[in-house]
Amino acid sequence: MKNLFIIIVFTLALVGIDFTMANAQDAEVTVSASVLGTIDVQNVSNVNFGDVARGSTPYLDPTGVASTQVGIGTGSAESIGHVTVGGSEGAEVTITWNAPDELTLDGDPTVETNEIMAFTLEVNGLDSDDQSNSTEINTGATPTLGSTGYFIWIGGDLTVGLEQTTGAYQTEEPVTITVNYN
Repeated sequence: MKNLFIIIVFTLALVGIDFTMANAQDAEVTVSASVLGTIDVQNVSNVNFGDVARGSTPYLDPTGVASTQVGIGTGSAESIGHVTVGGSEGAEVTITWNAPDELTLDGDPTVETNEIMAFTLEVNGLDSDDQSNSTEINTGATPTLGSTGYFIWIGGDLTVGLEQTTGAYQTEEPVTITVNYN
């Protein structure tokens, strides 16, 4: 019986029957990658409320349509912040930013209460350079880059106290716009 078993195994080995491969199938998977262009983020203009009055609530509209109580002085030049984003058309990006909530006299964090103005940031964006049609976006937004990139406009609200100290005010830290591919 032992000899018969050896003869069968030897015969099968010579014939080439492989029981482990009888039901096997193959699948091929192609591996590929596309390299995206470098993201280019450029500051076109800074946010500037211009001259504002004590006891006012100036609003700098990112669409450029409905700003109020800004740039009231002679020669005062208010400006909406503007940032452009370049990269690979059709790519989705994530846009984030810090949101400073106050302006202090000369940007000094150790000032008195009447030397601080509350600030609420408002950010709009659009995949074309059409500010008046831009819409508000939140930090963490995931837009798709258009053929000319993506455009961001920055404004917001100030609360100027009745006893606000006269002088130049700014945020302690600048607003930093960060853009990454998803």
